[in-house]
This record gives sequence, C-alpha cells and structure tokens, in this order.
Amino acid sequence: MLLKISCRLPPGHFKKYIDDDSIVPTEVVLLNYQEWEYTSIGVDPTFEELVDYVNKHNASLTIINGSIENSPLLYDSTNERYKNIKSVIYWPTYFLSTWYYKCKGETNTAHLSEAELVKEYNQEFNYLYMSLNNKPHPHRCLQFDLLAKSDLLKDGAVTWNSWFNAEGRKLETSFYYPFKYWKPELLILDDTDAYWGWGTKLPNEIKNSFMQLVNETAGHVIIFSEKVLFPLFFNKLFLVSGAVNYHKELEKLGFVLYDDVFDYSFDSEPNIETRYTMITDNLEKLRGYSTEKLNELYTLSLPKIEHNKRNLINISSHTKFFPNYIVDLCENNPNFIDDMDCYHFYKFIKSIEEGN
Repeated sequence: MLLKISCRLPPGHFKKYIDDDSIVPTEVVLLNYQEWEYTSIGVDPTFEELVDYVNKHNASLTIINGSIENSPLLYDSTNERYKNIKSVIYWPTYFLSTWYYKCKGETNTAHLSEAELVKEYNQEFNYLYMSLNNKPHPHRCLQFDLLAKSDLLKDGAVTWNSWFNAEGRKLETSFYYPFKYWKPELLILDDTDAYWGWGTKLPNEIKNSFMQLVNETAGHVIIFSEKVLFPLFFNKLFLVSGAVNYHKELEKLGFVLYDDVFDYSFDSEPNIETRYTMITDNLEKLRGYSTEKLNELYTLSLPKIEHNKRNLINISSHTKFFPNYIVDLCENNPNFIDDMDCYHFYKFIKSIEEGN
C-alpha cells in the first residue's frame, strides 16, 4: 500500500486505510518530499498513529523526505516502538526541479532569452535587497529583528505577511516571538497575493532589488525550498538565512557561491543568532555602496549567476536527481503511484531526457 501523507491534506484523508482491517499492508510509504518535518504530518492520522498502524500489521514504513541526506532523524531510532521504520530517503532537489518548471510556465518569462531575463529582472537597483516572509517562524523573526537592529528594513523591499494557515494574515501570531528591536506590522509589496510563498507571483520590486535575502523554510534543517529557487531562476544574487552549512550544501549540488560579493564565513557558525548577525553584517557592508558600485558587483558576478542557472536547468532535466526508490516505484509499481504527482513529474523529466 502506498500512502501520500502531507500536513497540507485535510484531516481524515487516510482514515479509511487506518480503519479498514481488510487491508493488510507489507509496506507503507510516506511520501513527504514536500516537507522536512515528517513527524508532524497532520492530525488524522498523526505520525504516531501511522507508527501504530505499521506496528499493528508488522509492516515496514519508508519515509521519503525533502531535506538533505543525513539530516537528523526526527524519531528515536533506538526506541523499539520505531523498529518498523525501514529508512528515511531524501530528495533534496525536489523543489528546485519542480518549481523551475512552475516558474517557467507561470511567470510569463518563457519567451525571454537568458540575457533578456537578466535584463528584465535586474533593472535599476532601488533596493539593496528583497526579503519575502510569509509565516512568522522563529528563525525568520530572529533575522527580521536583526535587520531592524541594524536599521536595514528601510533599505529593502520586504514583506511580513504573518500568515496563519487558512485564517489569513494574523499579526498577533508574530508576537509569539520576543522581538527586541522591531514591532511587528504587516508589510505588503505591490498588492501581491499573500500566498506568494506558494505561488509564482512575485512583487515587481524584485526587478529593482540588488539581491534577495531568502528566509528559508527552516532554520535548523536544510531544505532547498521554492524560496531559494526564485533567485536562482531570476538570476539574482542571494544569501539564505537557513540552517548551518546551507550554502556548503548548495555547493555540493554544483552551485557556486558569490564570494566576490559576500563573506560566507557565517555559513559554518553553529549559533543561529551569531550566524544571522553575520548575514546581516553582509548587508550592512553593501548598504554604503552606490548604485554604480552595485551594478559593478552584479556584472562581476554574472558568470557565476549564469553558471548557477545552467546548473539549475541541469538538475531539473535529469532523472538521476530522483531518489532511486522513487524511480523504482515509478518504473515498477505504476498501479500504486500513478495518481501521485511525483510519478507524473518523473515521466515528464524522462520524456525530456529522451528528447520528446
């Protein structure tokens, strides 16, 4: 039996399997490649209820996860309760590749050459940086607070949606974090839909921002979400406020760093507040630069920007970046997986490889 379980699915979606004793699975597969946090997958069933289910039938549980290889396990592997968890399989390029095609199809850029795309999305730099923030996760709050401490918010094109599930913008959720330097307020650019984080409609200010400060999905686990896809796709310079060694892991995927512009010594700093302070220091250094100097730095970085775009396209064009387990499911178990988006995406990429 194959289950696709995500925290974005409605409660009760899989209850029919849990309650049906006539179904006796030998293996349950948790397709959680759109998330890093597979132990909080919704309320019905919870992760623990799923563990109860596989233990009841003595079935194995395989987890497909969207974070990087060797991410810390989110369960106690020494606990006998979790003995039926077979393995956690990682798919770190899922968002990069799927959202490359999503951006290509939805941003009205398909008709532009790469040179035209560079020109269109890097016009006069009226803003030092852009930073788009949807949900007020603690690590984003920390980075925003440090920007306020350095009085850098006025230099950027920034959003603060304080988005709370289906309830929309709820500023009070931002006050769960003990801000020291910033009093939270809703910040919206260009009337952009609050769902910017789950869609491809970006504020027009992206075209006039020198770089993008990406506040990633998580601050302690590395996942390459659609948030870092945007600067790669639109040929922007960027830094990421994420987990320790985030940029090092990008290099492992073939991307190059813009070390002519940024000091990446922060990347290996284990303390998150110190690390994010060092990221903020990068912006402080650039704040004093003239528009001419920023243009000069962008031009200097253009060969690396172009390399990273080519690398993104390469990752998005080959099935070798799919986990072997997913490839096997798609090739040998189509009856189980043909209603899953990963199956259709695999077939799409395979057709590209075959020149169709």
